Amino acid sequence: MSMFANNPKSSNSNRIRDIYNPNREHSSDNDDMISVSELNKKQRQEIAQLREKLTTAQIRVATLEERAIHNDTRNEDKLLRSEERYRCQIQAQDMQIQELKRLHRNILSVGVVLVLFALSRYRYIYSVKKWDQISNIV
Repeated sequence: MSMFANNPKSSNSNRIRDIYNPNREHSSDNDDMISVSELNKKQRQEIAQLREKLTTAQIRVATLEERAIHNDTRNEDKLLRSEERYRCQIQAQDMQIQELKRLHRNILSVGVVLVLFALSRYRYIYSVKKWDQISNIV
């Protein structure tokens, strides 16, 4: 017997309790059945054994159904956790991409400033040299 069989939250727990009910009558819808009083001892034992096997099989089916329900629930939970983990990873990667874009813009801005500074420095040096040449001529 499984630990799932006695779970009160279980959808099949009523079915299992019903199977274990010793006061339950074993009846059939078949009107052609003979009454139990007409059976001999050996036939009664066979019927009791068959009922026992049937009960065991029903318990086994209920237990397997419980396990299937439990496994489905567990798998759904795992899937939800995986989806949440991937969603968090994607968000973290998006944040990293945004940070890299911001850094790239800053680097481009610094590069433009450096190029402008170099050009202005070159113009200054060029103008000083020109001035020196003009001064030397005069």
